[in-house]
Formats: sequence, C-alpha cells, structure tokens
Amino acid sequence: MPLPPRRVLRQFRYAMYFDGVDDYIVIPYSPSIPSNNQVFSVIQLIMPIGVNRWKFGYHHEGWAYNISINPGNSGFRVHRDDGTYLWYVDVSYMFSSSQWYQLGQAWNGSNDYYILNGGLYTISLPNRTGTRAVGNPRVFIGYNSYDKVYTDTIMLAQVLIYSRALSGSEIQWNFRNPDNPVRNGLVLWLQAHPDYVKDIDGDGVLEWVDLSGYGNHGKIYGAQLVQLVKTPARILTPARVLPAAR
Repeated sequence: MPLPPRRVLRQFRYAMYFDGVDDYIVIPYSPSIPSNNQVFSVIQLIMPIGVNRWKFGYHHEGWAYNISINPGNSGFRVHRDDGTYLWYVDVSYMFSSSQWYQLGQAWNGSNDYYILNGGLYTISLPNRTGTRAVGNPRVFIGYNSYDKVYTDTIMLAQVLIYSRALSGSEIQWNFRNPDNPVRNGLVLWLQAHPDYVKDIDGDGVLEWVDLSGYGNHGKIYGAQLVQLVKTPARILTPARVLPAAR
C-alpha cells in the first residue's frame, strides 16, 4: 500500500512550472535512454495543480513508457510498450493539489512496478491495445505526442531515468535524498535550479541541463523555472543581552 500521508516530500526551492496550455520539454532521441522492451526506471518529483485534464509527467514517444495523473487527481495510469502491444493499468490514489509526490514506474524484464513516495509496488498490466511504431523516440515532459495533448498545470522539481530497474531501498534513498540520487544506471537527471537552465548550444532556446553526464538535455518550450522558497536576504544574529547592573 502507498505510504501514509505523513511521509511527504519537503518543499523545494525551485521547480519547472507548466501552465496547462502549451508548455512542454522535449529530450531528443538518445540511445542511452531505454526504449521499448528495455529495462528502465523513471522517477519524477511532481506537484499536480488543477483537476480538469490528464497531467502528463513524462511520455516516451511511441509509448515505450508513460505515466500520467488522472483528471480529478483520482489516480494515475501506467503504460509500457513491449514492442508489440501497449500495456496499461490504472492505479487508484487520491492526489492533493499543491503537494509534492515522488511518482514513477519501473520494469525489470519480468515485472512491472509503480513508484510512489518511497515505495515500489508490483503491478500487472492486463489491458492492451494495438501496436505502436517506436522508431527513434524522444522523451516529452508535459506533453503526449501520440494524442497531441498538453499536460494540465503541474510543477516538476526533478526527473530521473535509469537504464535498469531500481531496488526498493534505492527508491527510498532517492525519496529521502532528492538532491543526491542513486548514480548507478542514471542516464537522465533533470534538477530544477537556476544553474541548470541555460542556452547551452546558442540556438536561443533554453535547455534543462542533464546532470547525468550523458548529455540528454531537454529543450524548454514555454515551461518556466520558478522560485518557490525565497532565499533570506540577510541573516540577523540576536544581540547579546547585557547582564543587569548590580
């Protein structure tokens, strides 16, 4: 079962804000990012806002893997493409607006899992639809390129992709240490911070810089880095109180 409400993520100083209209981020095709029928883990630190439409955290083009929060915040849907069929399942969970969650999915070659607030839970994917042409897919954040649907309003503090399935203890580590995630197998690490949003190739489009070392930078279209917690401008030291004269 999901962890009790007291196990919640701390507030983050910065986040990428998606306005629910046409904001998205795209990561170009890279062979380092797992595609269909390859083992993987994906984790995001997400804050859902609004209740009207699907809130797409990430979408691997071709439906290799995809996760989204249901309208009304009543749960989420997990997809995985095995190269022949698109498999999916709906997980019931009541999300609260303006609260942070660790949400993701993993596949180890035998079992599918969903990730929620430090927990790793086995699921079956009983539903399937027709084939999907994967090709050389990109990764979208905040957009479903198959249905051409943008996310409802969300904030993201972090997106991680691994080329392997993480263990339960590793998921817990990432939950408790969001600024110091597990490095083994890490092929995408997007962290919301002013130092990691810049135009690194000089084309006039900002990138969300990948910290994994694989260069999987995300092109930012509309989404904005916002500061959620202000840094104190000045820290005052309490004055020493002199002892009363005798």
